[in-house]
Amino acid sequence: MRYKDSIIYLESFWKFGIKLGLARIEHLLDLLDNPHKKFKSVHVAGTNGKGSVCVLTASVLKKAGYRTGLYTSPHLKDYTERIKINGKDISREKFARLITKVREVIEKQYTLKELPTEFELLTAAAFLSFAEEEVDIAVIETGLGGRLDSTNVIEPLACAITNVNFDHCSVLGKTLSSIAKEKAGIIKRGVPVVTACDKPSALKVIRTKCKKQRSMLITCAGKGADTTVERLWNSEKGQLINISSKDFNIRELYLPFFGSHQTLNAAVALALLLELRNFSASRPPRKRSVAGAATLQRKKFHISEKAFRKGFASVRWPARFQVIKTNPFVVLDGAHNPSGVKALFKELSGLKKRKLIAVVGILKDKDFSNMIKTISGSADLVIAVMPDNPRACPAVVIAGEARKHGVAAVVAASPKDGLKRSLKLASALDAICVCGSLFTCADILKCHI
Repeated sequence: MRYKDSIIYLESFWKFGIKLGLARIEHLLDLLDNPHKKFKSVHVAGTNGKGSVCVLTASVLKKAGYRTGLYTSPHLKDYTERIKINGKDISREKFARLITKVREVIEKQYTLKELPTEFELLTAAAFLSFAEEEVDIAVIETGLGGRLDSTNVIEPLACAITNVNFDHCSVLGKTLSSIAKEKAGIIKRGVPVVTACDKPSALKVIRTKCKKQRSMLITCAGKGADTTVERLWNSEKGQLINISSKDFNIRELYLPFFGSHQTLNAAVALALLLELRNFSASRPPRKRSVAGAATLQRKKFHISEKAFRKGFASVRWPARFQVIKTNPFVVLDGAHNPSGVKALFKELSGLKKRKLIAVVGILKDKDFSNMIKTISGSADLVIAVMPDNPRACPAVVIAGEARKHGVAAVVAASPKDGLKRSLKLASALDAICVCGSLFTCADILKCHI
């Protein structure tokens, strides 16, 4: 198949929706000769921040000299963004070849009555890519939940649960304990777990699961945390932080992300990487000595302070407080649930701007009422839009909800039109925030405004 044909094939599986469970992916991977068993990995779950933790972790591993795979979702512009080797998207040609291989086994050998979902096809393609590329390690982000997520077939060296909050409640449960139980499902026997979860009921579930699995728990938030972070300086361009753990301290570390919530993500990534230093690497870092000889085999992953500094500083993660214009100040952020929106607007409140306009597009299966409530508490105007997604909430519903909370609201035809309208209304001293969904931000980025 050509790339365009591979996308048409993938999207034909949208009709199956979101279906949790491991039977389909296990059968599919078995037909593909179990590529997920051919590389080492780390696994990251959580309500918010898991993508940031993944990209930070992968970047440091690359700077440490290891060939690193990265699997995240969703994409913003192109499906190839989901599968990276050493920080670079795989090519469209390779993506099409991988999907073609997956399609062939489905059409010729797949025997289950229930066909796999789009995400399961993508997961299989990612694992195939990492096996073919012979990565030293792959950083894998869960899609939804953890216990029954299709990525949960891997046997990671270490895993992380960034935090636990309300999202996907119709699937994961309506209490923090039930949601935590699903996310803690990625914990494997004897595998160390890093978390920034600070909700007592959720943390109790994670602790209990770690005890049952005899897995060490490393905490990064709350009283008595094993890894702590201190913010020294913060601006729209990034922040300077100190991170301290029992055996490793790093001072004045530059993090090119904005927001206090990102400092916790940095702490989780650092703690996760420190755990890797206790495990053997299949190959040495891919560096050469001055004489040109291969670096000697190291018994464990070697990750230096220099790799941490270079890895963190070089990270780029679109639509996570991404500033695309300064006069007026325009930021894109994919915050898509109440806790994410709350963290975003807490940081926006610290900006010295005269007026705040929010361009908001949300998926209808999200808790848009509580999201709009938070946005309305800070925004002077809400411009409601619909991202190009079949699950998008109607803009008129978003605008109506905003008016209920006492903020002026208007409707625009699309995210692009919403941003154009906000730019006409804003002065150079104002701020504009595009938020509510990564799909809303993606529509803006595709327009190159």
